Amino acid sequence: MSIYSRDYMKGPQRSGIPSPVNWSVVTWLLVVNITVFIIHHGFYNAPPTWASVLGLSIEGLTRWWLWTPVTYQFLHGHLFHLLGNMLVLFFLGRMLQREIPQRHVLRLYLLGGLVGGFFQLVWNLSLQRDAACVGASASVLAIAFALVTLRPNERLRLMLFFLIPVNLTFRTLGIILIVVNVFELIRGIAYPISSSAQIAVLAHFGGMFFGWFYMKQFTPQWDIGNAREGKKSFWDRFRIR
Repeated sequence: MSIYSRDYMKGPQRSGIPSPVNWSVVTWLLVVNITVFIIHHGFYNAPPTWASVLGLSIEGLTRWWLWTPVTYQFLHGHLFHLLGNMLVLFFLGRMLQREIPQRHVLRLYLLGGLVGGFFQLVWNLSLQRDAACVGASASVLAIAFALVTLRPNERLRLMLFFLIPVNLTFRTLGIILIVVNVFELIRGIAYPISSSAQIAVLAHFGGMFFGWFYMKQFTPQWDIGNAREGKKSFWDRFRIR
């Protein structure tokens, strides 16, 4: 079944502009990310220390900048970095929030970013290097892989580069994302560049892993299996009703 047959792809059901009180989680995340970008880059002489103070790094954590695992998820290095992440959040985030309660979309975003940041820090430690990690990539990939896990066989229609129509399943999309990041990881190892210009590939993998893991805890099959065996999930306290 195509996603276009679902209610959330049929357009708005209400007229008028909703007030911020009624905004969805995805709308709030979009607004916060875009606002932070405008504040950060909208001034000609933006402080260059913002990335180091708000970005995630080993040095920052050693200075007890404990806000950085969260703030790095809303800071972007340039416009295309922001646009790529916000497009994924806009399309896939809206699909997901029609499938599960919105509080779980927010958890996927924030916890996916935390797990992705942890993966990246461990990777940087193993290579004995450090650079401020910024961007919502791990967070939006957690949301993307939540959809891949929840609706693997559902078809998604995309316009690649806004020109080429592509029709693929969410499972295929997940495979493509994994393969692209594996190649990017290999390229980064084979042809190292400055640490500040490196793509945080391990953060991407951390976000993808968390999106898959989180949804595996909440699928109906998981709940039914545990009920039959008399077992309880670690996530029972957060279970989707």
